[in-house]
Amino acid sequence: MKSSKELFVFKIQSVSEVITNSSSELYVFEGNNEKEIIGILDSIYPNWRDEYYEPESVADFNSDSLRNFLDNINELGSRDYYWMKEDEFNSKKQKEELCCCKFAKSLGLKPSEAFENWEKWNPTDRKLDWENRHLELSDKFMEKYKEKAEKEKTYALYSIDENPNWDYQELLMEVAERYHLG
Repeated sequence: MKSSKELFVFKIQSVSEVITNSSSELYVFEGNNEKEIIGILDSIYPNWRDEYYEPESVADFNSDSLRNFLDNINELGSRDYYWMKEDEFNSKKQKEELCCCKFAKSLGLKPSEAFENWEKWNPTDRKLDWENRHLELSDKFMEKYKEKAEKEKTYALYSIDENPNWDYQELLMEVAERYHLG
């Protein structure tokens, strides 16, 4: 029997890592201000700027950035409804039990106030492309969510490229919520 030789050792983070070997990252922090977040980052990972953008206050996001952020953290549940079949989405009650509605209600909004296209929205309509199956956030929703983000002092830190240093990812997970973006 021949002995085997170890050539590479891979640290696997998830199934998608095995398939795609890519992983952009998002960390969500709560802190008093950007300077405080940067201080935390500097103390944990002195070269963090080599792999991450500057942290941004979620309260300062424009509508596209906020939509992207909410999708990334699955706050609107888009991953939950994207693969639903027509017969799984056939009642108003069922529609209102979706994650997106619960989130709107947590902001004190009815779904029809939170989403511009609530009445005609149907994520199971396969004739629509991905973008048109999304809920359109209303100005009122944006205002309420930004107030929440300002109150909670929520900051987002996105990786610049794929596959930031895994050892430092683990350290960052001790001070922030990590989202694997695939």
